[in-house]
Amino acid sequence: MFKIFKTVIFRFSSVESSLRTAIEKSLHPTQLQITNESHRHSRGEDTHFNMLIVSDKFKGLTKVQQHKLVYSALGDSMKQIHALTITCYAENP
Repeated sequence: MFKIFKTVIFRFSSVESSLRTAIEKSLHPTQLQITNESHRHSRGEDTHFNMLIVSDKFKGLTKVQQHKLVYSALGDSMKQIHALTITCYAENP
């Protein structure tokens, strides 16, 4: 009998890496999940992302203020992105 093993290889793009580095440096998240959704929208370019960020820096802030904080943290990295979905929590959901 043969067993089939499925190997999953995660590839982080340079854009995704720069997003991760910027968020980790500025917001010190307790949880950070970045999903590259470009395969559903663009042709071979990394331009569409979804982020889930949990950070104490979001405490007491409105959603608009939280998103402004994320955009500020990303800085010039935003120039490489066409679409970004952001979900922020001050505590683990």
